[in-house]
Amino acid sequence: MVKRSIEELIQKYLFKNKAIIIYGARQVGKTTLVESLVKNYTQTTLLLNGDDSDIRDILSETSVTKLKPIIGNHKIVVLDEAQRIPETGMVLKIIHDNFKDIQLIATGSSAFELANKIKEPLTGRKFEFYLYPLSFGEMANHHNFLTEKRLLEHRLIYGYYPDIKTNKVRIALREMRESNYWLRLSKKCFKFSTQDKRTLEELITESKELWKILASILNKCN
Repeated sequence: MVKRSIEELIQKYLFKNKAIIIYGARQVGKTTLVESLVKNYTQTTLLLNGDDSDIRDILSETSVTKLKPIIGNHKIVVLDEAQRIPETGMVLKIIHDNFKDIQLIATGSSAFELANKIKEPLTGRKFEFYLYPLSFGEMANHHNFLTEKRLLEHRLIYGYYPDIKTNKVRIALREMRESNYWLRLSKKCFKFSTQDKRTLEELITESKELWKILASILNKCN
């Protein structure tokens, strides 16, 4: 798993009597980040997902009395996709104001929608963070600078979303197959002049370099 640089920053703000709000597009890695943040508290973490209809029903028109048996002895309450909860700002405010020892963490893939819902209820009660796709620096730390520099063109084509890295086997194999397919086809179908042979040799060299880079990606899957 790639270490997100923002994780260390957020860790410093845990249990400071403020809610932690994490904004970020879908598939950017918010849930994975939160799981890493609370890994030392797994037995005392309550995860509620706003995408689940039953969670939305439970938290609709909620009160301290309704929340007490749900929260129980948990020390961390995570509300994932919080913008999906009706009156989510009031829900977060009730938890924050009435469960003093609880660390409240909320994530939202619609920053505009969630920010509007919590702006007034959580005034002075929250720390806000924005999670973006994987950065060059994060990936360089995960691999090494040289490997990541070699992969720059690949990243510019496929992007830095975590899902791209997770599916790198499929992408790498496809690139290997396509690259070498065209080289084999060229060799079979054309008779090359001296100049063309030099061009072919350059393509072969580039293909070998691509193999090295993609092999580095594949090694990181293990």
